Amino acid sequence: MIPRLLCFLALLAMITTCSMAFQCYSGEKGSTDTTSCPSDWCLTATTLSGVVLYSCDNSTFCSQSGSGCIDNKIIHNFGYQSLCCCQTNLCNYDVVTQCYAGVSGSEEQVPCNSGWCLKGTTTRGQVGYDCDTSDVCTTLGKGCYENQMIQQTGCGALFNRVYGKKMSLQERSDMSVAGVDADRLGRPVETGEVTPTGSATSTGSAASRIRQASDDAPSASSTTISTAANQSYMDATLPWDKFSNWVHCICVVTFDLELGQALEVVYPGYCNLTATEKMNICYLAFPDSNSGCTGDTRFHFRMRRFSGKSLNTAQEAYDQRAPVYLQTDPVHYFGFVHFRQTKDKTIPRGYLQKSVVLVTLLPLVNLFTHVVETIAPRFFESGEPAIEAACHDIDQWPAPQPGVTFNLPLMGSIVQCRIPSHYDMPNYQKPLVVTAQESTHLAPTLLPTVHEPQLFENLAPIVPHLQLLWELVLIGEPLVAMSPSPTHCSGVVQSLVSLIWPLRYCYDYRPFFTIHDSEFKEYTSKTQAPPKVVLGVTNPFFTKTLQHWPHIVRIGDANAGQATTAAAAKVFKKSTDGRTLDTKPGLYSQYKPFLAKDKALLKRILK
Repeated sequence: MIPRLLCFLALLAMITTCSMAFQCYSGEKGSTDTTSCPSDWCLTATTLSGVVLYSCDNSTFCSQSGSGCIDNKIIHNFGYQSLCCCQTNLCNYDVVTQCYAGVSGSEEQVPCNSGWCLKGTTTRGQVGYDCDTSDVCTTLGKGCYENQMIQQTGCGALFNRVYGKKMSLQERSDMSVAGVDADRLGRPVETGEVTPTGSATSTGSAASRIRQASDDAPSASSTTISTAANQSYMDATLPWDKFSNWVHCICVVTFDLELGQALEVVYPGYCNLTATEKMNICYLAFPDSNSGCTGDTRFHFRMRRFSGKSLNTAQEAYDQRAPVYLQTDPVHYFGFVHFRQTKDKTIPRGYLQKSVVLVTLLPLVNLFTHVVETIAPRFFESGEPAIEAACHDIDQWPAPQPGVTFNLPLMGSIVQCRIPSHYDMPNYQKPLVVTAQESTHLAPTLLPTVHEPQLFENLAPIVPHLQLLWELVLIGEPLVAMSPSPTHCSGVVQSLVSLIWPLRYCYDYRPFFTIHDSEFKEYTSKTQAPPKVVLGVTNPFFTKTLQHWPHIVRIGDANAGQATTAAAAKVFKKSTDGRTLDTKPGLYSQYKPFLAKDKALLKRILK
């Protein structure tokens, strides 16, 4: 009896274990077959011929790209129209979105073939939910809208806010709708109700159903949006469209005694940032050294992008005309920081520590450094309205087009600049000239270049090593630049990777890197060879952590905090065991360059 009971319990445990394993649908569209998935990632693939396939992702594609759908040229080259990843049990089935329907608090759900859930608020403040079947959200996209365009199409009497959200596979299981209050130009608004999902079909007008849910709403017949009205949505430029061509978001990071570095504000409010991206922005927004950066400190960083790898239409057009070294990198963001630390007795810590951070995909270092330097002082004087005004101005900028001279409005001034084009002649720099018509208005601020760093200013302490450093950058050797100042550190790294222009530095580089970065373990591991990356660091902790790296540039004494050109001109041979704990300025490397120094030229440069 007992042996039979033990066998039964063992069988029951086996069945329970198998039933709890992560499952994915497998086969073609409509199949109900399931399979266990050790990777915990389900995949839905649509071929170029329209065939939908379900499977478990046994590669690393989903773990690298994250939840959501990828639809780009690379995927097309492999014969797929799209690849969609999700990370919940049996989530890769082609289901139809479900939306809440009715007034605020309603638990009724309706199927939604359009994939868009809509939340409307009447002019009397009554809230209603439904599926959007009128193509309003399809045309407008995700966001919150309150403007004359909605009133002209007959929505003014119905909505003063419209929320739309296209469902991804992961978001279909649990999604919160969020938007932006347009008349506040980016002030984050409260998160809306959760919208669950399911499968079925839907008919009828979302606008009419929301109106019928309101006691005082007009009749449903007056709510239908005409085809001509829909066309007006298509032809109009919506809020934040132009802004997103240039800037992903503008953040304010503050120091909280309980939380540490924390995001205080993000503009626009609907900006998509993952938890890892938010954490990296918070830590990269503050200097990572004990040098005590009192006053204002400006620098920039580069971080990995986890919230998708796609570009919008304007950015794709930019890449087609930009020189290769100025093209965007879809997997990395640039961040431009203006950090302020001042004494403030009203704060328990005794100091105000706050940063304004601009995040973008465009590698236009000089332009966005100037933009942040313009916005930040106004923000510290007048608060969030300054950022709102700046966002409004950036939303008026035309699409970034290489080869075009721009006059960009920014907080009461005009910035005149030109983005180089790959059609330009080598070493061509079109002069920027203020015309007579322009001179009658505000005199523009001329930016001679939108991207070139101050090479001599940044690399002056290590000019004797430039030929050796050029070789190291060209062949992609691991290289770390140490400096007490994040401003100098980021400038040095940006200058190093620009040494090989017009060639593009195709490996990773981080102008400013901290011990809190999500990739800290990856870059400091001693169990494998250092990755091909150029790092800029300021924390003395890296002196020991990165001592096994083959090439180290130290600019300025870590104790004195000043760069000494004469001292930095020395080359120190790293010991055979890789230990380099010396803090003297200079280049630490065992690399033997192929090119010989032109000593006469060096003397002329250093004079």
